[in-house]
Amino acid sequence: MSENTSANSSVAQPIDRHAERRAARGGSAWLAGAALIMLGALFMLQNMGALHLNNAWALFILLPATGSLASAYGLYRRHGRWTAAGRGALISGLILMAVTVFFLLDVEWSKWWPVLLVLFGMGALMNELLPN
Repeated sequence: MSENTSANSSVAQPIDRHAERRAARGGSAWLAGAALIMLGALFMLQNMGALHLNNAWALFILLPATGSLASAYGLYRRHGRWTAAGRGALISGLILMAVTVFFLLDVEWSKWWPVLLVLFGMGALMNELLPN
């Protein structure tokens, strides 16, 4: 009888591949899905005439921005603090979002381009002052 119980305890448990993939992604898939839903809703509102955005194509810049922000969030959750890679992904996402807003609102680049310099500077300072 004891041989039977020891044989049963060594039987491998079934692997939940979906749970492994969710854990590897860090739960960021919901962010990409939400971004696509918002993008579709904005295009639908524009097609119906309820919303007028200049340079609506710039909404596609939000896709890599969302991916970068999701990566930053995943790195933060994995390490419990802002690592250099997480800070880089965060600043990249913010820069892409700023560029998107500039295009959508038809902002004059000649007045607002220093915002990008400020974001780059914030990233450089964060990476220098904060520990890895």
